[in-house]
Amino acid sequence: MSAGPDELNEIRVGDRRLLIVHTGSGTATHLVSTESAIDRARSAVPGHWLDRISNLRLPSVANYPADELVALSWSKLTLCGIAWQAMAIADDQIPAAANRRSVLVPTCRRCLTTIDKAFPEPAADERVELVANLIATAVETFGSAEVLGVPGDQMKQLRVATRRELKRRLGFAGTTYIAMDRLIVTCYQATEAVREVMDRQAAATIRLDGSDRVPMPDPDWRIHWTAWSVT
Repeated sequence: MSAGPDELNEIRVGDRRLLIVHTGSGTATHLVSTESAIDRARSAVPGHWLDRISNLRLPSVANYPADELVALSWSKLTLCGIAWQAMAIADDQIPAAANRRSVLVPTCRRCLTTIDKAFPEPAADERVELVANLIATAVETFGSAEVLGVPGDQMKQLRVATRRELKRRLGFAGTTYIAMDRLIVTCYQATEAVREVMDRQAAATIRLDGSDRVPMPDPDWRIHWTAWSVT
């Protein structure tokens, strides 16, 4: 992707052009596909950004091809199905009234998920099944698990393998959450079962003389992706 005198702020997926845009609310940048039907298409930026006598004129649009900026080439809705206001501009001098930031990459998860379908599935890493097994053991023992350092291209495979292993062992698929390179796995049914066991264990540690309970060891529910390998 690049933006300069010869093209707009866009990315290409195969032969498909996708414009990076802002909407009227939120901070995410979205993607918009081209639209060949003129009555359903719109331009990349509002006309006043190019109007030399407008107070809302944006000088930096001169860095982009004027004919492409005004051409009715783009769908009126983003890939995630919402209306948008203008192409994202790489300029810190954007008028305050425009309520935009200088952003050059798409960040809307729903838009990105849509274009993910255009790419082939990456090969599963050899440790996916091993880590999924470790996760299931942790969930069965502690009620939840957390995996650190999962590569982005392996996250989907690991989530699928984890739910499959939990279903096989416990009869429940559980729930997986993603936070950056971290996978968090929870299972309500497993948590309840573990709580009952731990309550019984805790009760058994109370000394008859009324002194404090014996400290319980910290559970080992955190797994590091890079610490494991099948080779």
